[in-house]
Amino acid sequence: MEVRRPKAIKEGPREELFGFLADRGATFLAKECGRNVEGDLDFSFSFPITQSAIIEGKFIVWNKVFSAKDCVGADLVQLWQEAFFCERYEPVKALANDTVGTMEAAAYSRPSTEVGAIIGTSTNAVNIERNPRMLENGEEHLVRRCLPCRPLVSSMASAMPLPMLDAAEWGNLDMKRIMNKFDMRVDSISNEPGAQTFEKMISGCNWESFFASQ
Repeated sequence: MEVRRPKAIKEGPREELFGFLADRGATFLAKECGRNVEGDLDFSFSFPITQSAIIEGKFIVWNKVFSAKDCVGADLVQLWQEAFFCERYEPVKALANDTVGTMEAAAYSRPSTEVGAIIGTSTNAVNIERNPRMLENGEEHLVRRCLPCRPLVSSMASAMPLPMLDAAEWGNLDMKRIMNKFDMRVDSISNEPGAQTFEKMISGCNWESFFASQ
């Protein structure tokens, strides 16, 4: 289900944005599943976040064409729960990067899948990480609570019993030293100049803004 998002929603208060998303999500579920939806509900959010648990994630910064107010530092799952509760649906059980959804979808037909990547309106990648160093600094709880989906787990033969998913967030690689004049123009008209420079150099959404500004 594709939905056109009005500019006022993308740039307005966060309550209006998440209320809009919840309303459209509820419409889709009612159409496809009826009001009595069974099963777990996952929330995919394709913007940079700091994820401390499977149902906790604080928003870092807007990119692309969104700039809704009062979102930076907010717990995205909580915002979504509050909006979706108004639609009388069950709470979200997991917050996942869109690259995770890409990898999980592929894993159902190819269980050996270990990398998911998106190159489109934005760009990012995720991989299955088995490095024991990921357990340093008292972060063992992250490994326990950020497991891949069942088809991925069943395909793994590793000495590390609890692998985790590592989202690269490579869109934020600093590419300022090699940006040409067109890249600089795209960066200058973006919501966050100087941030997500790699993403701005290759993603379709940012180049759309560039041509629209000419």
